[in-house]
Amino acid sequence: MPNMTRTEGQRNAAFGMNPEELDIVVIDPSRTMQTLIRSMILPMRPKRLRFHENVTDALQAMMLEPPTLVFSEWNMRPMSGSRLLKIMRNRKIDTLCFIPVIVVTGDATRRNVETALRSGAQAVLAKPVSSTDFRKRIDFVLSDERPFVPVGDSFVVSGVAALLDKRRERDRLPALLNSVGLEHEAPMRAKQIEAASAADMKPSLQDLRRRDVMRPEMPIKPVPSKMPIQPPPSQNATGKPSRWSQIWHQ
Repeated sequence: MPNMTRTEGQRNAAFGMNPEELDIVVIDPSRTMQTLIRSMILPMRPKRLRFHENVTDALQAMMLEPPTLVFSEWNMRPMSGSRLLKIMRNRKIDTLCFIPVIVVTGDATRRNVETALRSGAQAVLAKPVSSTDFRKRIDFVLSDERPFVPVGDSFVVSGVAALLDKRRERDRLPALLNSVGLEHEAPMRAKQIEAASAADMKPSLQDLRRRDVMRPEMPIKPVPSKMPIQPPPSQNATGKPSRWSQIWHQ
């Protein structure tokens, strides 16, 4: 087990290890999900693989025997994955504060992902997951050189907050530019569209003359005012309902 001292610049506890050296803890309330994760991780032959259904039991076990890597579900009760991260990253919890945590969740919204990463998670896995996904995340943690840095009473992964802030501003920029542009261009653009539509709908003198040549005036035959409207025959020559009778009676 690496030396767990509260020093700034400490890398995660699994950095530089091989998968066969890992002591992995999985926290998930679903027995089905535990079985699935077991089948995906065991082929990597970790040194130890432990499962817990809730955060309280997991914390008690980890305080006695600290693991080197944790996979945790995000949505749990009564204690959530978010609460687990806050406890583990507390600067006073020497035995757990540098252990890497990979969050596994079926609710990988931007808000949840950002909250997990800002709270000190090493990575996030979105359900449904595959054995390839687990292997990629584990390999990432084993080679992750980012140190932990203190922020208030907690440790967080260096550079994560700045990177998330930068991405958020980058995503907001097109919307901001569009809103500024539309604010000045929308009235003018609306007038241009209205004028173009009116021009398209108004026939030219040449069009009118062409219509007069191609469609000369025809005498209008009077239509009896009391002529009854008869539906088409309901059956064809074969005695079967015709298509038009079906449409008529719909």
